[in-house]
Amino acid sequence: MPLPQVSDILMLICDNLFSEMPTLASLARTCKSLEGPALDVLWSELIGFYPLAKCLPTHEEFSDGTEETNGLPWLKLSHPLTPADCSRFSHYARKVHQFTKDEESCGSKVHDSVYHVLQIAMLGEKLLPNVQQLTWDCDTDSFIFIPMFLGPSLSKFNLNLSPMSDGELSLVPALCGHYPALKDVTFTFSPLAGASVDCQNMAVELFSSSACTWVNLELLSVPSIARLALFGISKLPRLKELEIVELHTVTDSDTFSSGTPKGGFPVLMKLRIQTCDSVSDFTAILKLMDVSPLIYILVKFNKVETSASWKQVFLAINHYCNHNTLTQLDCFDGNFETITASDNDMVTYGDLKPLLVFHNLMWIDIGTINGFYFSNPAVMKKLATSWKNAIELKLRMLPFSQTRTNK
Repeated sequence: MPLPQVSDILMLICDNLFSEMPTLASLARTCKSLEGPALDVLWSELIGFYPLAKCLPTHEEFSDGTEETNGLPWLKLSHPLTPADCSRFSHYARKVHQFTKDEESCGSKVHDSVYHVLQIAMLGEKLLPNVQQLTWDCDTDSFIFIPMFLGPSLSKFNLNLSPMSDGELSLVPALCGHYPALKDVTFTFSPLAGASVDCQNMAVELFSSSACTWVNLELLSVPSIARLALFGISKLPRLKELEIVELHTVTDSDTFSSGTPKGGFPVLMKLRIQTCDSVSDFTAILKLMDVSPLIYILVKFNKVETSASWKQVFLAINHYCNHNTLTQLDCFDGNFETITASDNDMVTYGDLKPLLVFHNLMWIDIGTINGFYFSNPAVMKKLATSWKNAIELKLRMLPFSQTRTNK
């Protein structure tokens, strides 16, 4: 076994000092042999663009009131950039592997003019060419500059923008592109308060359509999803996990009414739907997953008022999900405050029966507003026989905070 090199040992020492930034900064100033490893760790994770901007000739000035800065000073360039300035910037920018766009945590906001000048001075090169994880967590003032940070090494991208106006939505297509290392994407956004329904729908369509262009995605979380984009996303060959915060109106389409295409999501293993408007929407998306090796399904419905509707949910799962791979199933009525409970419409064994073909289920958690009714103890024996691998079984009546014995 070859002995570790001195450089490897120094890097290991610096990695273990990651939480002690002052110590790392002192090490970097100690000698040349420690400078490189210490600076690599110091710059590997960056919150806010301020530290990098300070590598350039800059000065701070407060807004004259015409620009919103939340009381923070602007960081602006003091004079035009020279080749030496660009070289110094690149030296440190190349060390950044994880970047969070959050200006307020730095005590100063980098002025848009800095990004504009850098874009020209760097001749269109990515500002952080080696960044692997990018979190854009701020308002939309600098939304236009996101593509400058999306480099070829990017593997994880979290985008949290609020609010979104009509003009800013027009910039979303700039996110489309080929990013070969991109595997994990989370979109979170809120359209501008009072924005039109068309504006909100456009936001959903633009963001979900962008995801269709990232062919190596493995994990995707979106606030909602457009109907046509759903088909594009279903063709992503490596997508293993999909989370949709709000699923609605995917069936209001000629494409769906004429028959949903099947055979999508070839390797999808986990599906999470935090809010689903209707059973028909849930059924429509499951139709695309008839070949998926799903192991986990979570779905929370806005309103499933009757046991007949729950039976339709279970029939859809039975018909379109792989009977051999599913190991965890969580189904809830998430909007129980708007539904009136009825003792006469409990979910029965007959309603649950379509799920009994999933013999490899290990975790089952189903919560309905009306609870469950089993006519005799033999029913529980049938459940135990069918779900013999179950580790946890919960059949409950919502809301969970109220105590009531299910029959």
